[in-house]
Amino acid sequence: MTRPKSWRFRAVMISELGTSLCSVPVFAQTVDWRDGTFGHLSKHIATDDYDAVLQDSAVAQMIEAMLGEQTATLTERLVVHGPIGFSGTCLELAGNAVRQGGDQMAYVAVCPSDGTVEVALAADGAIDVYAATSNYAHVSHGLRQWIGHYLNNYATKGSMPSNVNLRER
Repeated sequence: MTRPKSWRFRAVMISELGTSLCSVPVFAQTVDWRDGTFGHLSKHIATDDYDAVLQDSAVAQMIEAMLGEQTATLTERLVVHGPIGFSGTCLELAGNAVRQGGDQMAYVAVCPSDGTVEVALAADGAIDVYAATSNYAHVSHGLRQWIGHYLNNYATKGSMPSNVNLRER
């Protein structure tokens, strides 16, 4: 049985394509979140030890410089929380005030590799973001994602979201 010539051509082209793709250099660099200014804090990922991160001398100094008198508000809004997360290259601390049902919330991103700290304080549908940049595109991905979730949840608070179908039985 002979195969059509077009099939042989495709097989050769696929073979050549595979060979050329294997030799493409990779330019992206990996980021090790255990290195950098706050690398020692990476051991707290997936733990409940918010105090270890927030009371780290360098982190506490940066938060105090950003928030001033609002530092107590941050502490109050992180009382109810889950484990320390990790998004992109940053540790994530998020929570809300006791018995506030998600109205008064806070988010902190501590990025070990570049030594930055970002804070967001949310209440009544408004969010104050404290970061080293005034360009929203330059804040951490985790913070932008948290803001989207907060605003979406706040907008639909007390009402059913439009994409939910409630079926009574």
